[in-house]
Amino acid sequence: MQVDLLDTTGWQAVESVIEEQAQELGAQASDAAHLVLHCIPHGEERPTRFDGAVLRICTKADDPSDEATMVSIHRPDSISRLKSLIQSHAAELAQPALAPSQARCQHHMEDAIIHLRAAHLQAVNADPPELLALSLRAALDALGAMTGSIYTNDLLDRIFSRFCIGK
Repeated sequence: MQVDLLDTTGWQAVESVIEEQAQELGAQASDAAHLVLHCIPHGEERPTRFDGAVLRICTKADDPSDEATMVSIHRPDSISRLKSLIQSHAAELAQPALAPSQARCQHHMEDAIIHLRAAHLQAVNADPPELLALSLRAALDALGAMTGSIYTNDLLDRIFSRFCIGK
């Protein structure tokens, strides 16, 4: 299972417009996250401002402790425990490999139905078989796009437009 970690700005008083925007982007990312790792140096108290699942991580925790969320680079076992906690949480959220959203399925199904209806009319009207084959192919393409068995240049363009590749 893939887990994406995103490091956002800290939650402190802002001194510039850039810091304010960075905190706003961090808040948006945190609101959309399945799990927030709220990192605080050991011994400090800071309020959380998250609504979802939050795992409080005490960093710089060099003293011996059995607390699972205490993390220190001087205690490699604490990093292993943190990884295990993240994996456990991710496993609870895991979905089957093909878990298409209802909106995505609906769009492709509607497209397939349009092409199947056209094929039905072409068959009833005894239109040339090439037109019938074209409509059936379009219906199959719509179903294939939904299941991920085919892709189009449009899909690739949409994917690559959202990611910065080659940097």
